[in-house]
Amino acid sequence: MDRSIFNRFSIYPTALIAVVAVSGVASAAPRTAPTSPNNGSDQASQTIRVPQDEPTLADAIETSTPGALILLDRGTYPGGDIVPEAKSGITIRGVDRNTVVFDGEDARANALVIEADDVTVENMTAHNYVGNGFYWTGVEGYAGRYLTVWNVGLYGIYAISSRDGVFEHSYVSGAADAAFYIGECNPCDAVVANVTARLSAVGYSGTNAGGN
Repeated sequence: MDRSIFNRFSIYPTALIAVVAVSGVASAAPRTAPTSPNNGSDQASQTIRVPQDEPTLADAIETSTPGALILLDRGTYPGGDIVPEAKSGITIRGVDRNTVVFDGEDARANALVIEADDVTVENMTAHNYVGNGFYWTGVEGYAGRYLTVWNVGLYGIYAISSRDGVFEHSYVSGAADAAFYIGECNPCDAVVANVTARLSAVGYSGTNAGGN
């Protein structure tokens, strides 16, 4: 495949909700990212820096307490991590959206699976997973912000059987299924805003979803 055609695409902030249904699955790594959130200056009950304080994200999740901020330094991470139900209320944040990268190497299933309530994931990139990018399942309260996902075998940014959530300021390209997915919830009480979907089978899917 001639990847040069994708060099024309970049992501940018938008003032409107932009969930775009597109067709044709292909790869497209963005060159730039929208403005990122505060990278750690806000107050948290506990701040764990990876790899300075803990060598891996899995170790940081294990040692985290409710309300903790896990701050990922620049680098490439294998992913496949799970936030278990007991680890509610944490934030996982990259210090730089474009250089905190989860790479599935076309072999691993998911970048990050969240099973705990009120977990925020923001300011990072995931690509080349055979399953999903960032994935919440069976939770109350979730947020995915300033995320970039490309080249995944299923969904880019994904919440199932979950409610009271938000996806915003994020970009997905090359999802074999939906770029953004919220499903199996009623009421969902969810917001999708200021996002861009490209070169995916579907821009947004809301299967069996209803209620706000």
